Amino acid sequence: MIALSSPYASIVYYPDAYSWDYVYTPPNNLSIVVQKVEEVIEIGGIFVAAFFYGGVLLLLCRTRHIFKSSKNYRVEAKILIQAIVITVYCTILNVFWHNYQVLLPASIWSYMALNFMWILNSGIYPLIYFILNKTIREKVRSSRDH
Repeated sequence: MIALSSPYASIVYYPDAYSWDYVYTPPNNLSIVVQKVEEVIEIGGIFVAAFFYGGVLLLLCRTRHIFKSSKNYRVEAKILIQAIVITVYCTILNVFWHNYQVLLPASIWSYMALNFMWILNSGIYPLIYFILNKTIREKVRSSRDH
């Protein structure tokens, strides 16, 4: 954050590509460093989350009979599903964002899709809550019918 506030690293919006990107020309000499540090932190966090989710899933498989007998089984399963879906979405977004030159064709549609993924990232939580929470769905349905 501090590096992006300096005159040596910056992000700019390119309207012709419908996309944001780092500025790599002088005096923005630190943009590449900031991008790589950001990538390491984000991808590293994803691996840490994957490690813990893998451990949780392994534990649940080994103690399935205890887990299913819990009165909060459905609630706990929904929370786990939410966490996994959010982690997978963020993984896909971050991997493609930092490696789009290699993974995606160089077209305006690729850049636009990546930026829309960032915009949709803000809506992934409410969408998952809506899908998994019957009470919220019923309230939305009843308010729509009136």
